[in-house]
Amino acid sequence: MEGCRSGLTGGPGKTVCRKAPWVRIPPSPPRQFFIGATRLTESKLRPECLSKNRQQGGFLLKYGNMEKDIILKVENLNVAFGEEKVIEDLSFDLEEKELLVILGPNGAGKSTLLKTLLGLVPYEGKIQWKDSVHIGYVPNEFVIPDNLPLNLREFFQFKKDSPEKIYKALEWVGIKSSDKILEKKLYTLSSGQLRRTLIAWAMSDDPDIIFLDEPMLFIDIHGRETIYDSLARIWEEKKQSIILVSHEVGEVCKKADKVLALNKRKLFYGPPKEIITPQNLAKIYGSPISL
Repeated sequence: MEGCRSGLTGGPGKTVCRKAPWVRIPPSPPRQFFIGATRLTESKLRPECLSKNRQQGGFLLKYGNMEKDIILKVENLNVAFGEEKVIEDLSFDLEEKELLVILGPNGAGKSTLLKTLLGLVPYEGKIQWKDSVHIGYVPNEFVIPDNLPLNLREFFQFKKDSPEKIYKALEWVGIKSSDKILEKKLYTLSSGQLRRTLIAWAMSDDPDIIFLDEPMLFIDIHGRETIYDSLARIWEEKKQSIILVSHEVGEVCKKADKVLALNKRKLFYGPPKEIITPQNLAKIYGSPISL
């Protein structure tokens, strides 16, 4: 089985197999990596996920030998939960500085795909990352326990960001930065403010690629325009790769380089002008969609 563990890079003591472009990471001590607003270690990953991708006590990371400008390559990807097939025979790639929008109905496997690319879900097939890729991730659900004694300043300090970086990241998503806002407890934020905060978190340390899973949930129309504009500006300035999962067909797809229409299987894949047609949308969602 060929597996990927996103966000990890080889450190001291790594060995490289001469027969294939593998980098082997010793299992101890556990290495840390970030996904969105969560810091994980290998020891916290689901055992059933590790069992498919671990060999001889180490983690196998498929790096190198990538085509020019390709940051991610997925081939014949299959994911199943028990007897239920969630993703079937999916292949696509992502270039550097490319914005890929993933569309599909509820239950199409969009969120599962992002988690699989991060190595959090067991799979069959091949996921190949360019070497030393740093990923920012905003999940579609992030629950803050009531009365959690953690404010925005402390939340961003998990990343050891400077105050200047925090202010800039918050301003990207339309939150006016001040000492007062940084002292707000996370559980007191509205749903829209929390979404903006998570997006700012994912962007604050300049990842190579950003995963955004329904980033506009709970955000009003004006706020969506602000964030879309911010994403477009950041993409134009920094040329980061972005994978964005969305139900919205209009504004977001206009800014995309490619659209992947998914309903467990790949339905359509290509430039928005070729994919976003009334006939294709009816096939994707099962009923006519007005543009």
